[in-house]
Amino acid sequence: MLAAGLLAGLLAEGVSVVLHSSYFRVSQIEVVGATHESSAQIIAASGLGTHPAMMDVSPANVAARLARFNWIDHVSVVTHWPHRVVITVTETHAVAVTFVGTQHLYYVGDQGQDLGPAPSTSVLPTLVGPLGLYGQKSWIFRGAPAASVAAQLPNAFRAQVREVHQSTSGSISLVMTTPLTFVLGPATELNAKFVAIASAIAHASFAPGDVVDVSTPSEIAVSGPSSSS
Repeated sequence: MLAAGLLAGLLAEGVSVVLHSSYFRVSQIEVVGATHESSAQIIAASGLGTHPAMMDVSPANVAARLARFNWIDHVSVVTHWPHRVVITVTETHAVAVTFVGTQHLYYVGDQGQDLGPAPSTSVLPTLVGPLGLYGQKSWIFRGAPAASVAAQLPNAFRAQVREVHQSTSGSISLVMTTPLTFVLGPATELNAKFVAIASAIAHASFAPGDVVDVSTPSEIAVSGPSSSS
């Protein structure tokens, strides 16, 4: 039994030595799905550029290293022995923009994350937080209701939403291009509230400056110029 144990240990050590030889090291790396970071950037950040042994490649560690890139939402790492690794990147997408300071516009992801500078020509809705139009780089919209609402805006009127406002209490309002404002209240029952908004846009007549409260979708209330005329 002792001899058998020693033999097994020697075999295991021998296998480890072979698998750590130059032939079984990472020498081919393919990056799929990345558009905001280059393959070179991803390979360098992944740690695979140092050509580790294939048996030492940890998909979890690679994914953790690549989490530094804001646009990357998910990473899949597949090893193809004897020396090839494929990194498949799933990117997040911008659902809105917001101002940081008086002039700097930044993309906001579907989880409210900072996705970096955006061009002034962006046509995405602008998120406006409790601090007003000019946010802070802290980042104010990570996990915020305003970002969640922006991510779920339906195609029926998404292009008509100019700003998504969030109050200190988390109440949400949509400022349209008309101009017209829809008050959603808390970011709950969004499907019902969106249906109410789409129906109101399609069938009701409003005056510029009207405020339409759909916080209770079954009881829409209008205040503003048209309600007082």
